[in-house]
Amino acid sequence: MKTIIVTIDGTEYRFVYAEVTATIARKVRAATGVSLFTVLGMVTGDVDIDILAAVCYAAELQAGGSKTLADIEVSIDYQSEVTVEFGDDPEA
Repeated sequence: MKTIIVTIDGTEYRFVYAEVTATIARKVRAATGVSLFTVLGMVTGDVDIDILAAVCYAAELQAGGSKTLADIEVSIDYQSEVTVEFGDDPEA
């Protein structure tokens, strides 16, 4: 399945496109002010940390985690070690 895997200082967030629900999309829009679709469209090239945090938040919601967008935002800054991987995940 199509995935985005964002790793921030060793913490992995795995976003799976096929697992998006209306609830997740609504919560991302409420927290960020933009649609999840818009956020995902921004995760290319020179992406900024606020967009990465939003993708991580969507992944956290998918995983049933308890972190808020604010929790994730305070865990990332311009000195964080960040990797972003795109692809098809056989584990998803």
